[in-house]
Amino acid sequence: EALAASSRVFRGDYAGIREYVPGDHPRSVHWKKSVSLGELVVKVYESGGGEAGGSPALVVADWGASNPVELDYLIQTTYSALVVGRGRRYLYLILPSGRVYYVAGDTLEVLKALDTIILVEGVEVRFNYESFQRVGLREVIAEIGKAGGKLTLVDSYYRALAKALVDDVEERDVAKGTTYVIIHPKAYALKYTYLALELEARGYRGVSPRVLKPEEVVTKLREAVAMARGY
Repeated sequence: EALAASSRVFRGDYAGIREYVPGDHPRSVHWKKSVSLGELVVKVYESGGGEAGGSPALVVADWGASNPVELDYLIQTTYSALVVGRGRRYLYLILPSGRVYYVAGDTLEVLKALDTIILVEGVEVRFNYESFQRVGLREVIAEIGKAGGKLTLVDSYYRALAKALVDDVEERDVAKGTTYVIIHPKAYALKYTYLALELEARGYRGVSPRVLKPEEVVTKLREAVAMARGY
């Protein structure tokens, strides 16, 4: 099992670096970068490189934020997810207005489309209140399924939404084993836990969302432009 786990760490094309987290394989540490940056970092590969990081090819982003600060975070996290790594990207974007967009292409194509959507739609929050973080959501889902009554309707509704989206993902020929990230407001955490469970059940692999520093985003964009130009 240890050998199998270590082989997964190094599978795929090199996509960049991320901060070290406990549990990362020692062989994945990028020692030269770690010395120059003054902090321990590990290599990230296109196949994902573990749950704590990686480059998601499938990005589901819901910008239905409860306040401007949260919206800013969701937008930054979406851009961060799209600029990491190489290869084809699949973006499902839900705007605060409720309008849904699907965009597929290489990194630059998807980013250009995203910029256009923001320009045309004029993205802003519909509400302004503080959300709270719900915890233990997988356990909550299990309890909802057992409760019966009106809670059963909630359970069925969220399961149907998750199934419909993953059905669409499969119809667009997004390969099983593709890594995904879900970016959502805190208030919708339960809803998107259903989606994560459905994606995992069908063979897709989740990675955790993270916000890149501005200089990291610039570096990734330059790399994408250089790659597109064949440098």
